[in-house]
Amino acid sequence: MKHSFAGAIYICAAAFLWSTSGLFIKKVPVDPLFITAARSAIAGMILLPFLRTQKIEFSKPLLGYILAFAWMVSSFVTANKLTSAANVIALQYTSPLYLFIYTILTGKEKLGWRNAVPMLFIVFGIGFFLMEPNQGSSSLGNLLALSSGIAMAAATFFLHQLRFSSGIMVVSLSNLSTALLALPFIPSLKEGLTLHWTGWLSLLYLGAVQIGLANVLFTKGLKFVSALNASILSLTEAVYNPLWVFLFLGERPSIYGLIGGIVILVAVTVNLKLRNDEEKMKAKGKIEEGGTAF
Repeated sequence: MKHSFAGAIYICAAAFLWSTSGLFIKKVPVDPLFITAARSAIAGMILLPFLRTQKIEFSKPLLGYILAFAWMVSSFVTANKLTSAANVIALQYTSPLYLFIYTILTGKEKLGWRNAVPMLFIVFGIGFFLMEPNQGSSSLGNLLALSSGIAMAAATFFLHQLRFSSGIMVVSLSNLSTALLALPFIPSLKEGLTLHWTGWLSLLYLGAVQIGLANVLFTKGLKFVSALNASILSLTEAVYNPLWVFLFLGERPSIYGLIGGIVILVAVTVNLKLRNDEEKMKAKGKIEEGGTAF
């Protein structure tokens, strides 16, 4: 029980740190791709001691994960510059919908009300964002945030095919790769020379703490908490993220974004809970059938 409680604390602490991304991204007055490259480079180097190149098996799933991760991060950062943090984080959490569609189309999962209803509500939530009357950069930001959710789903898919012993090692490798991939697309590297020291301090925080320390805490927590419970606890990130931006920058989500975000997060939480119950029922069935489960 003590270990489970400690694991939950680690996961919640990681989600708390992750939730500060929107605030600090908005505070740094440079191109979003510069932020992406700098933040990822710092995170990758901070976690470099965990990287063991001899344990890396270069494969298609690894390449797929790196590309999906790079798009997920770059689109997330750019979207935060164009639309509200509440919109970005909610739309990124639509990733279970795309994984669900994939499993249904490939026949890996049967369509039933227990899995279909939460997905329909996620679609319903997305509809609110698409109906948002704001034009221009806000609409583009919403679309980029939506694409970040698709990229997150792809990254999750490829991650399940990787056989790395350390999750932190994957985070280090993917962040270093993201920095290299983003570098050629930065409009001007001179922005770094003109950036105030407070901006660099924010970038250092984003890389070392918001990504680096947060992933160390999350990995530590996973030793004591199941992946499903960790996913549920991690949803607190989506609650805190827009809260920090509102408290420190005064950014308010639109009524469309607020309703859409609540619908999506509730649907994702219900989906995770149903899957957790389903796995428990399957485990119980195996125990009753075989007598003992190890």
